[in-house]
Amino acid sequence: ELARYSSAGQLLSKAALPDATKDGIWSISFDTPTSQTFAIGTASGPYTVGEDLVVYAFSSQGVMLSSTGYSVGSNAAAIAADSISGVWITGAVQTGGGNNGQASLGLWRYNPQTSLLSLTTTYARGQGFDLGTGLKINGGTIWVAGLSLSPANANSGGPLDLGLWGFDAATGHNLVAGPSFRPNFLQSFHGKTAARVLVAGGSLFVAAPRTGRSGETDLGLIQFDANGNELLD
Repeated sequence: ELARYSSAGQLLSKAALPDATKDGIWSISFDTPTSQTFAIGTASGPYTVGEDLVVYAFSSQGVMLSSTGYSVGSNAAAIAADSISGVWITGAVQTGGGNNGQASLGLWRYNPQTSLLSLTTTYARGQGFDLGTGLKINGGTIWVAGLSLSPANANSGGPLDLGLWGFDAATGHNLVAGPSFRPNFLQSFHGKTAARVLVAGGSLFVAAPRTGRSGETDLGLIQFDANGNELLD
């Protein structure tokens, strides 16, 4: 369910999310022009194909307005709204099985007025696993952070590289920056692992879990310049 609270922590309203599952990564976003709240994640029910990407739209009062799904075994991980380019979602389109599950990075555009959800592009590095888990719109570019399997680790299925992609915010079709990869960042993907991207002071920052030298999992922070080139961590 989606719950709405006051600034003091008082419950104001809550609403069920029909056919929603606990799997994957769930995100919410607020769209100022329409005063709507969007929740994205996965749904499984009589009208889905396996677990599908789903978008739930709510009014400012917490009333559900619509729910929209996208089939072919998709999984949403992050959503961002921009007053100029609209509402964008990233995640993965499943293409098969494997150690980490075969998938291509997916980028969707959502129209709040029509509830239309469109897949604008996919990215496949060629080794069977690419996933977008973080998204930020800045200066005409949609920045997507996520995970990717490199050719060097294709046979073992890991570790995975941390990736940063820049797509054209006008259409969502073209890759205009990157991809940039930090090799051997995370040993494996567990279904709820997320890399997030933020913009500050003219730089891009990506935060994500990483596997340390002794096999422990900690948090990594990577800084990129405005063109998606890695600076430091």
